[in-house]
Amino acid sequence: MLLFAAERCDVNYKKAGFPRFKKSLSLLCYDFSANTTLEEYLKSNRIIFNLDSLIVVAMDLTSAIQHLEQKGVVHNNITTSSVLIGRGLRVPPINAVLGSFGFAQRVSQDFPECSFNGHSVKDISGKNILQFGCVLSELVNNCRDSSEFDEVTVMLRMQQ
Repeated sequence: MLLFAAERCDVNYKKAGFPRFKKSLSLLCYDFSANTTLEEYLKSNRIIFNLDSLIVVAMDLTSAIQHLEQKGVVHNNITTSSVLIGRGLRVPPINAVLGSFGFAQRVSQDFPECSFNGHSVKDISGKNILQFGCVLSELVNNCRDSSEFDEVTVMLRMQQ
């Protein structure tokens, strides 16, 4: 079963060929991996979220948001509960994946009054960045127990 654009489509693989979808629909496919949400990861008492982890998660989310904006998609639900944390192949060994696309919208389809060369498209896609900022704020707050918290606060003061 595949879910997309608030419609349900049961795919029967016994048929010859692939099923046809409406052109206005988008299909998202993920590799399956056992993950936990960032929200659960941060609440875990046995994990201290440090500066390295914060940077890895921020880089992964920034990359995902950049890809969404290139495709003209507004996620509309970037929160700690929509980010999945799994094992990665780097140090620290975590990987952040943006999920939960139930509220996502295509700018060209759901906001037809926008012209792609106008200022309003940036305003609409800016929702992704605003929501990312809220997640980043939660990540910084969870670094308080880390020995690197002073470094985080110095970096934040430099931005002001």
